[in-house]
Amino acid sequence: MSTSLLLLLLACQGDTGDTGTPAIDIEATVAAALAAGCDAESLDALQGADPAQVRAALVGLDTQAKLADWTPGVSHNHPVDVAFVTPLLSEFDFDYTLYVPESYTADPDAPMPLYVDPAHPTDPVRDESMPTYAELAPEPMFMVQVNFFNRLYTDLGDDAYYDEVVYNEDFDKVDAYQDNVGAIDAVVAELKRRFHIDPERIYTGGVSAEGNSAWMQGILSSEVYGGILPVSAGTAGYDEDLYRNLENTGILVVHGTEDGLVDVESVDPTVEMLEGWGFDIEYWRMEGEGHGTMFTALFDEMTEWLFARSRPVGPRTVHKGIKSARDVDAYWLAASALSVEVSGDADIYPSAPPAVLAATWEAGAVSVEASGVAQVELRWIEGDAGPATGRAADTVAVTVNGTDLGPVTLEEDPLVAVADYCVHGDVTRLWAGRVRVDLP
Repeated sequence: MSTSLLLLLLACQGDTGDTGTPAIDIEATVAAALAAGCDAESLDALQGADPAQVRAALVGLDTQAKLADWTPGVSHNHPVDVAFVTPLLSEFDFDYTLYVPESYTADPDAPMPLYVDPAHPTDPVRDESMPTYAELAPEPMFMVQVNFFNRLYTDLGDDAYYDEVVYNEDFDKVDAYQDNVGAIDAVVAELKRRFHIDPERIYTGGVSAEGNSAWMQGILSSEVYGGILPVSAGTAGYDEDLYRNLENTGILVVHGTEDGLVDVESVDPTVEMLEGWGFDIEYWRMEGEGHGTMFTALFDEMTEWLFARSRPVGPRTVHKGIKSARDVDAYWLAASALSVEVSGDADIYPSAPPAVLAATWEAGAVSVEASGVAQVELRWIEGDAGPATGRAADTVAVTVNGTDLGPVTLEEDPLVAVADYCVHGDVTRLWAGRVRVDLP
């Protein structure tokens, strides 16, 4: 548990009711449970507490803990643990630099936009300048610089970087750019788990090589971004059909007519193509400007244009939570009892080990496919219709392995959110309750 939470716990004082019996200080009791690792005794102290107050306490504690982790708005050298390995990444580490707005709150009803800077290979990491740029934006935002190419350039050196990555076809430079896309995706996913970032308002952009990356992110991870901002950038050399992935993405292209590094006329055909398709694209073709010379002066106007765009996300039935035989992750479902005994002996290990094979929760209907599981725990979040959301006393229709189990009533439980926080260290899932379901 972080030092900030422990200090907060020591500072919290319990209230005394009119009867002289100390009332439960929800914030102090939640902090104590977190400090104790959510053991049974600390959770028992929260029995009977108002779930809404428990969730509010978690929001406050998480906000203070997250903000206490950052030095004046900037965090340096946070390593990325990627879930993929390629020839380029097998012996290579990269990290990210993050700006957290001082007004950040862990309140899930107040998410903030995220601006992703892919980082230029040869430029230094934006440490002190990041808050300056963020303050130019029309509203508080997160800003992250993913230092993949920057660290790669530093690791290889100038000559080797260009010889082995940019120009050497034997090295297969496509792998490097594909790895960059995967690296940025990994960082964005990590930040969305740790902070309340508005999933509909994530943007990426930058100058030159950063802008090239913005094109690639928009095309290859189009479901993530509300808008992209390639400035003084060449366009990605993909087949024309792949550019159609940008159909629902805002595109602001900014380029100077006097750009001596990337000729503005090389960008014109791509812009004309996207305009011809009727995409949401705007082209600021700036007379007299050179390579990236307008970026700082126009950052406020550019981000204002971006922030007016959003990318609605559909119902999410998967999240990091439980792994299954089919690699399905359900963030709201946990197998709480098994019907098949698991043994390490290969001779008696079941050919079909117990697993949750598939799980969906949408519009009040839950469907689970499982093997060797006797009981599951459904967790629900207070809110409107959507995956794993509802309100206390609502019912959901549950189907397990094709069998209709009928309605199941959602039950409040103030402990489930606290216990989950002890495991994951964030409040991106503020559970309102849970209910156990026996499988036929």
